[in-house]
Amino acid sequence: LVGLVRAESDAAARARLLASLRGRGVTVDSADEARMRVLAGSLDDERFGLDARRYAALARATRVVVHGGARVDWLASYAQLRQTNVLGTRNVLALLAAAGNRGALVFVSSIGAYAGGGADERATLDAQQATATSGYSASKCVAERMCVRAAARRRGVRCFVLRPGLVAAHARTGALNRGDFVARYVRGAVQLGAFIDDAAARVEMLPADYVARQLASLAVRLWRGGAPRGTVLTLTNAAASPTYRAIGECAQRLWPARSIALLPYSEWYAQLAQQNEPNNPLAPLLGYFVPQRLTMHWPPLPTPHTDAQLAERAPSVDDQLLQTVLESSL
Repeated sequence: LVGLVRAESDAAARARLLASLRGRGVTVDSADEARMRVLAGSLDDERFGLDARRYAALARATRVVVHGGARVDWLASYAQLRQTNVLGTRNVLALLAAAGNRGALVFVSSIGAYAGGGADERATLDAQQATATSGYSASKCVAERMCVRAAARRRGVRCFVLRPGLVAAHARTGALNRGDFVARYVRGAVQLGAFIDDAAARVEMLPADYVARQLASLAVRLWRGGAPRGTVLTLTNAAASPTYRAIGECAQRLWPARSIALLPYSEWYAQLAQQNEPNNPLAPLLGYFVPQRLTMHWPPLPTPHTDAQLAERAPSVDDQLLQTVLESSL
């Protein structure tokens, strides 16, 4: 296993990766560590910043790349994200080209690249839609298209494109990205003293460990020579995720000493906007909310193509997992 990590040296890259894994509750024993080779480098740079000799050696050894490196920022423009999210993907495809017919790819995209509107789960936003959605969605759309085109060429790369929805906490350890929407919403609502009361709108929560297992499973399939070229999979469990009301009720049960109200969306939004507190975790995302209508929700999406490709269906978010997500977010 070879990992690429931003650092000043290979030793520093290894130390950073191990610290990150252990900080998220991942046990790394001596046998696992012996299998890991960690290189200091950057997706942003041509050849990842490696010299010609080391890059050629990496290409010769490459069989499957799991490419999840990206700058995840809902507020940044496409121009700000292009270097890492688009040109970084181009650099990964260049490595696979150098690897020849041996190389294959699992590209981690985003459900933000889905065309929406009831389209087939594999449909991608067009350029106009992507630009209107967000810079992040636009960057993922462009990177997706690059991967699919590379797969479509004669003797092209074997490739899975995996589009996860909102990824929440690890079901067992509670590890999560505190900068993501779910964690920001929980902390921001607690600080505000009010959660949204809506019994229909859902907040998607894919357990991080489930998403990781799917990535590993797809990589193994590619290693064994399977997968059609350019297969797009959309990973979602929105239909089995909690409503805003369920999240608020769980917060009230978890923290009875706090003063937590459940408010209709328009009242909740007015209170958040009136507070105008720059330190509220939701402040940077205020532009995604509108005064009278709750737009930040995730409707169910039928995914028969994806379901046929994956051995494990996305789990429902039960009370225990929801409690884990809330506790980890705060």
